Amino acid sequence: MQKLRQDKGVSLSQLAAGAGIAKSNLSRLEQGNGNPTLDTIWRLAKQLDVPFGQLVQPLSASVGEKGVEVRLIEQGQGIPNVDAYWMSVAPNT
Repeated sequence: MQKLRQDKGVSLSQLAAGAGIAKSNLSRLEQGNGNPTLDTIWRLAKQLDVPFGQLVQPLSASVGEKGVEVRLIEQGQGIPNVDAYWMSVAPNT
């Protein structure tokens, strides 16, 4: 994500503020540490103007939070660009 952010000419502070997350949390995520929620990944994707799948695609494991698991199945290449996800949600989540 750091390279993507830098390629877009956005500072760490700007991206963190725009996505509504702490700068320290974003720094940890860029270093490969931390466990972002789906909401955090979504907000970062919106701020970077990239598809959600672009941020989760490199992960070989699924991402999620308590009771929710999401895995990118296929990243779209057409127009419109549509990604396919597998999602599992625990009862009462």
